[in-house]
Amino acid sequence: MHRHRRAAVWFLAACVCLSTLLHLAPPAVEWWLEHRTPEHEQDDDVIEATTKALKSQTLADHTNTHPDAHDGEFTVTLGVPAPASLPPQPPTHTQAKPHLAKYKALTQALTKATPPTPVAATADTPELAVELPPDVPAATAVAEPPPLPVTQPAEEATPPAFPDQVDIRYVLKGIVDVDHRWRIQGKQYEITTSGGMFGRYYEWKSTGQLSKDGLIPHSFTEWRDHVPSPKYQVDFDWPAQTVKVGEPGSQKDFELIKGAQDMFSAAYQFAIQGESLPTFTMQIVSGRNSYVVPFELKGEVKIWLAGEQVSTLLLSGQWKTIKFSFYLAPAWHNLPVRILREDENGSIDLRARRIDIQGKRVLDPNFASQTTP
Repeated sequence: MHRHRRAAVWFLAACVCLSTLLHLAPPAVEWWLEHRTPEHEQDDDVIEATTKALKSQTLADHTNTHPDAHDGEFTVTLGVPAPASLPPQPPTHTQAKPHLAKYKALTQALTKATPPTPVAATADTPELAVELPPDVPAATAVAEPPPLPVTQPAEEATPPAFPDQVDIRYVLKGIVDVDHRWRIQGKQYEITTSGGMFGRYYEWKSTGQLSKDGLIPHSFTEWRDHVPSPKYQVDFDWPAQTVKVGEPGSQKDFELIKGAQDMFSAAYQFAIQGESLPTFTMQIVSGRNSYVVPFELKGEVKIWLAGEQVSTLLLSGQWKTIKFSFYLAPAWHNLPVRILREDENGSIDLRARRIDIQGKRVLDPNFASQTTP
C-alpha cells in the first residue's frame, strides 16, 4: 500500500514538473533565441585603421548662449519691429565728393563736345594752339569696365541635428535587459537607465543643461531595489567648480574640471561634440569616485548587434586599472551602441539589441534594418 502511495506521489510530482516545463519552455526558448549569439556572429574586437572622423552634430534650437545662464535670462531677437507710423522726413541732399563731381563733369563735357576750330598760334598762347588730326573723333565715350566675376563662397555642410528622443534596449552580459532613454525638453536633457534580474534592480538618472559646448551635467543619481532614497548622489556645482560624490550625507568633494561628465552623459558628449571637442581627455564622475581619463579614438570596430554587423568608432580610455570604452555608431548619430567598463573586479558590458530614434525602430532582433551601417 505504501509503495503504491509513494509511486502515486512521484507520478503527481512528475506531472507537475512536466506541466511547469511545458509552460515555461516557450518563453525560455524565445528568450534564448533572442539573446543568443550565433557562432559566426562572435565578436573578435578587431580594431581597423579608419579615415572616418567623429563628426560633430548640432542641438538644433535647444542650445543656450552661456552654460551658466538660466531660462529667464535668454532673449532671442530676430529683428527690430518698425513703429506704427513714421513722421514725414525732409528730403535729404547728398553732396557729391569733389573728385567725383569733377570726374562726372569731365565725362559729360567729353560726350557733348564738338570738334574744336583750329586756333592759330599767337604770341600770347603758343603752347595752347592745338590742331586735331581729321581722323580723330571729337569725343570719345568712356567705356564702363566689365563687371568682375562673382565668386560664390563654398557652402559648408550643415552638421546633422542630434535627435531629442532615443530609446535603447541594452542587454547586460547577454542576460539582463537594460532600458535606456535620452530625452530633450526645452534647454534640459535627461538620461535614464534601468534594469534588474533575480530580485535586484538598478536605476540611474542623469540631468543637465544644453549649451554651445554640449552637455552641462547638473546631477547623477543611482537607486537600488526600488528604494526611494538614492544609494549614490552626484551634484555638480559649476559656479564653485566642485562636485559632490557619494552616499547622501557623506559625500566627498572633488575639483570640477570644465567639460566633466557623468558615466552616461560622457557617451553623448562624445557623440554630439565629436571632433569639435578641444581635447578627448575628460573628467568622468561615477556615484563613488571621479576619474580624469585620456580617451583616444582607437579606430573602427565591427560588432554584431541583433543579427546585424554594425560599424562603430571605438573611443577608449583608462584611469589606473579602470578602462572605459564607448562604441559609437556613425550611421545612427554616433549613438553608444555598446558601453564597456572594465576593472580588476570584472566588467559591465552593455550591448544594444533594440534602438528607436524619434520613434522609428532602426535595430531589432526580429528584423534587419533597411540599411546596415
